[in-house]
Amino acid sequence: VCGWPHVVADTSRLLAKPRITATLPYYDTDNFARLVRVPDFYTWGCNHVTVPPTTSYAVYNLVTAHKTLHIVKEAGHVQTRDQRARTDAFLLRQLGVPPR
Repeated sequence: VCGWPHVVADTSRLLAKPRITATLPYYDTDNFARLVRVPDFYTWGCNHVTVPPTTSYAVYNLVTAHKTLHIVKEAGHVQTRDQRARTDAFLLRQLGVPPR
């Protein structure tokens, strides 16, 4: 998840280059979120400063496929053990691997 204009912290140099600025929104994740057609699992932390939660919510809200959301209020850029365990469990279910 990226999220224009959060793709860079300081956009002043980019704004001086119109060709770059015009291209960046194309690569924004929300443009691709509309294409998701398979079930998916989303998780992020509310203290994430690299990809702010607002951008994650924007992408998540555009996905129309079946989706599961797990928010960890205290998490930042690194996943917690719980997030990793839930992500792994989701993937194993999708692959048809029985739980242990």
